[in-house]
Amino acid sequence: MHRLCRRGRVSGWCLVFLLLVTAQAGLVAQGAPARVVLLVDSSSSMQQMLNQYRAGLKVFLDGLPAETELALISTGGQLRVRVPPTTDRERLGKAMEGFASDSGGNSVIMAMIESDKRFLESAKIERPVIVVLTNDSDAVADGAVERYNEWMPGFIRRGGRAYGVVIRSRNMGLPSQIVENIARNSGGHSETIATATGIADQMKKVVEQLTGAK
Repeated sequence: MHRLCRRGRVSGWCLVFLLLVTAQAGLVAQGAPARVVLLVDSSSSMQQMLNQYRAGLKVFLDGLPAETELALISTGGQLRVRVPPTTDRERLGKAMEGFASDSGGNSVIMAMIESDKRFLESAKIERPVIVVLTNDSDAVADGAVERYNEWMPGFIRRGGRAYGVVIRSRNMGLPSQIVENIARNSGGHSETIATATGIADQMKKVVEQLTGAK
């Protein structure tokens, strides 16, 4: 297994990303996943994008097969379980229609690790999937980068895949680097867009990649 370390400095952090070139690179979806954890930024910095976020969530839910369980998790301040894993599309739809900011900073990195352990690894889900929709605001918990680098290889070994849509209007922040890294390592895909108006289109592409839809 080839390993490559990339270093970068973001907001005073010296980051070490372990890029693993694995057999999953370029993986083509083999049917819909059994369970998806959807992490959505609900920090203060995304408040003005609420309508676009809600539209993107609706598009994603509409394209997801009925048999796939979905957990809706928000990352404002800390992990918040909006809806635990379920196939109840009505319940999920209501939560997405009423999605609002929790304020606080963006805890997407720690939320990714915790939600995987709670809803994917502990349930022994085959081909676990994480999808991230986030603004590129920096709010790093102590030790978040180190925790990510410890957690990520195990997620890959379990056959995990990650997809992401990141809204970035200025310089690259830590969320976009983390999302790009986990997506590349797992054979998933991430997209960075300049404005929130593109969220719905990108979330549609994500669900098509997950399900193998054309």
